[in-house]
Amino acid sequence: MATHTFTSPGRIGRRVLYCLNDADVREIQWQRQLAGKGSRNGNDPKEGQVYPGVIVADFYSPLASDEKRTVEDRQTRLEQSSVNLQVFLDGNDSYWATSRSQWIPGKEINPLGHWIFAE
Repeated sequence: MATHTFTSPGRIGRRVLYCLNDADVREIQWQRQLAGKGSRNGNDPKEGQVYPGVIVADFYSPLASDEKRTVEDRQTRLEQSSVNLQVFLDGNDSYWATSRSQWIPGKEINPLGHWIFAE
């Protein structure tokens, strides 16, 4: 039997709020069209709408040298790392948002879509 070591910084499984961008909206609409009537449906998503989500993959990997870094340096590396999210839409489906960055208040918004922790 395999054993697992949990070395994540604690973000997998965390609830977030995700803001849709134009590309997300087009992808959701395309997925719904492909699935056909009745199997995937819901209210039309719009750019800028915020939906709840969960972090399902975290691409932050601590470095051995992190111990020698300042708290600010470690925080910057964590903020610059990306995650994959399952975003729960207003319908009977969800959206897999891949390689998305966390939005930090006061910093420029990522055009690829962004998320913040849900408190």
